Amino acid sequence: LLASELGPSVARRIKGLGDSAKGNPAPVAAASLGQVYKCAVVDDVTGEESYVAVKIQRPGIIEEIALDLLVLSIIAPIVKKQQGLNSDIPGLVDEWGSRFMDELDYTQEARNGAEFLEAMRSRGMDAVTTASVRPDLSSRRVLTTEWIDGERLDRSDAADVPRLCGVALTAYLTMLLDTGTLHSDPHPGNLLRTRDGKLVILDWGLVTNIEPDKRFAILEYIVHLIGRDYAAVPRDLLALGFIPPNKTIAMEDEGVIRVLADVFRALAKGGGAKGVQSSLAESGFNKETAEEARRQIAERRAASGDSGATRSAMAAASAAAAVSGDSSASGSRVEGLATELARIQETYGNLFQIPTYFALILRSFSILEGIGLSTDPDYSIAQECYPYVARRLLTDRSPRARDALESLVYGPDGGRRLDTKRVRQLSDAFLKYAPTATLAAGASDSGRAPSEALDGNRPILGEGAREALRVALAPEGGPLQDIALREAVRLGDATAREALNNVAGALLAPLVAPARAAASLEGLPPLPQGPLALLALDDDDKETLKARDELLALAAQRNSSIEGGEGNSSTLLASLLAPPASPT
Repeated sequence: LLASELGPSVARRIKGLGDSAKGNPAPVAAASLGQVYKCAVVDDVTGEESYVAVKIQRPGIIEEIALDLLVLSIIAPIVKKQQGLNSDIPGLVDEWGSRFMDELDYTQEARNGAEFLEAMRSRGMDAVTTASVRPDLSSRRVLTTEWIDGERLDRSDAADVPRLCGVALTAYLTMLLDTGTLHSDPHPGNLLRTRDGKLVILDWGLVTNIEPDKRFAILEYIVHLIGRDYAAVPRDLLALGFIPPNKTIAMEDEGVIRVLADVFRALAKGGGAKGVQSSLAESGFNKETAEEARRQIAERRAASGDSGATRSAMAAASAAAAVSGDSSASGSRVEGLATELARIQETYGNLFQIPTYFALILRSFSILEGIGLSTDPDYSIAQECYPYVARRLLTDRSPRARDALESLVYGPDGGRRLDTKRVRQLSDAFLKYAPTATLAAGASDSGRAPSEALDGNRPILGEGAREALRVALAPEGGPLQDIALREAVRLGDATAREALNNVAGALLAPLVAPARAAASLEGLPPLPQGPLALLALDDDDKETLKARDELLALAAQRNSSIEGGEGNSSTLLASLLAPPASPT
């Protein structure tokens, strides 16, 4: 096959595959579609020998896959009907099938890898790479790349493995939310740690493409999870296609929203399946609840004779009781929650579906979460997304990204002032992004890159702080400058009112006080405020001034942040939003 694909003369340049008389060597990696061999190649000009990885497609594999897909396409609608599933099972089979067929074209795989490498380099993400392709030694069924010495990430005992897990997540978020081409096969064998501490992502045959609208919908969903705005999650699920069109009304049901909030709150906490189960148990979702819900559903159906009208009436009655908080029938939290779950099931049936485009996304991030959990049992993939999301929100000038940023820093209810706690969290997350994405070869155990050297006794700014300054001072402007300008205008108005109020009060107090006292003694109505009423602080002013004081306190470490390097720069972004203190 090698000779027929590349030609006899080119095939002879590849040493190490043996011949038909001696038998072929064992592959270094084998999969269902092909096998990989470690070979040597001699350069025609220099005569130097270098090692390469040669992937050769299994003969007859196209016919086997086509037969499998035909069988699955016949079975898919039967499974959907018998199981009562909302998901488009035939559509999922078609999606997987098209991706598998694409995976058989090694020229497309070569392009995918090259585009990924260029995308990472153009974004300054030098901590992640992939094997460069040898086009002169590749074809549709043969793929030759440089040989990379490394060890599987999940088997490495190097101290920087947790950081590389963060690098992997950042790279995959960049693909998912930025480039739109996602590597969909991140099993442990495809993620390597090189000797110089970089992450290598191999095997670019299986990828999925995400449309721009879906990328923003996913970004908004992650922002709502991070910001604990669980009431907005149902809208996200609708936008992402997880709710069938005929079930959209369920997303307006207060009981559904409450249950979803508990579920996604548990997901955001992390810890994998065990962590989610533990968190849900704290909210009352446990085996006892599930059994009670099933019992109530069975009783309702038996009592109603499975009559649709009676069942709907019973569901409506229990819905009213659930919304009003009436639990007199049980008095038990478990039974009350079970009643709510039974009502939802009876009213709406199965609520969710898996969109065809999302199947490979779920697969990729489930594998990444598993790798993270192997190093940290409390690993939360939602929270680990925050550094990338913070940088994206602070640099993306698109309207939807700006709206997502404002919902994060002002709070889910669209509050009148910045939520300083959220600003601090955003600042901390942003400053973690640059080291995660760019810290590569030569990082010390303390996490300080070689570039963060000492200048005498004073450390220079860490990469995260430098990136924060680049964003804040970008000449083309950006979301951070927009918020800072808006808050500066609001603060200027509130501060002017405060100062004028103080000055006017101090000047007029000696004149007004006797008149007020005399009026009080004579039993006359209080004197009008007059012009001073125009200077009175309203609720918006008070909220703005409170935010100012909190931000100034948060930014009190500004000088120490700059002088202390990366270790004390967690308030740098907050200090950029905080204006100088007003004179008193």
